[in-house]
Amino acid sequence: MGGMTQRPWTPTKRRGPIAAEYNSPGPACVSLPSYIGKKPLEAKTGSAPAFSFGAKPNAKLENVGPGPGQYNVTGLSAKGKDTPPALSLHSRPKDPRADNFPAPGDYNPDKAEKVVHDNSPKYTFGLKTNVGKPVDTPAPNVYNIPSEVGDKKGAPAYTISGRNKEPLDERIKNPGPGQYNNVDPENYKNHSPSYTISGRTNVPKDDTIPGPGVYSPEKVLLEFPPAHSFGIRHSIYADHY
Repeated sequence: MGGMTQRPWTPTKRRGPIAAEYNSPGPACVSLPSYIGKKPLEAKTGSAPAFSFGAKPNAKLENVGPGPGQYNVTGLSAKGKDTPPALSLHSRPKDPRADNFPAPGDYNPDKAEKVVHDNSPKYTFGLKTNVGKPVDTPAPNVYNIPSEVGDKKGAPAYTISGRNKEPLDERIKNPGPGQYNNVDPENYKNHSPSYTISGRTNVPKDDTIPGPGVYSPEKVLLEFPPAHSFGIRHSIYADHY
């Protein structure tokens, strides 16, 4: 069929015996040198010379610039930008500011006389020079004035004594006309009797009597026929019924 043929199957030949077929000890019986640390030198056994390659020098890197993939060529062509013209509105121009010229009221024609009109020369005195202070003159607070407290000879000093209080007049202690209270003449003269109406007395009442709203006619005891009810249901597990 279509040039395909089925060949007979042949098994693969063995390359050699497996490990179980050997009579020698296994790998665990062989004492292998340790890979940790430095191997000590044995003076009894000779060893061949060991050579090693030198360290690989670092290659000199030359910065030749970014690669082709670093450039962004989106929207660019050989002749420039490959985009249609985009129109936009300009920003609103600022309103012109008024010039910083002075107003008419800022001019002072009176001061122009010194510059425009002819005038006589004016002379002024020079600055006052600083008068040198004497260095050796002490200040007023440097002097040591002796104390005036203590027994010192001095002129007699006189003082004016205080003003004595004048004796009070006995008439001042008498009350004035406005201190008296006018007395009603009816208090000490004969007068007709005076009658007054006394206050209204409270009618005595009994607070223990209930009012009309206290009674409840619906709660009055009436005669009703006897009403029967079922008794208590006893448990079937109890001893006594």
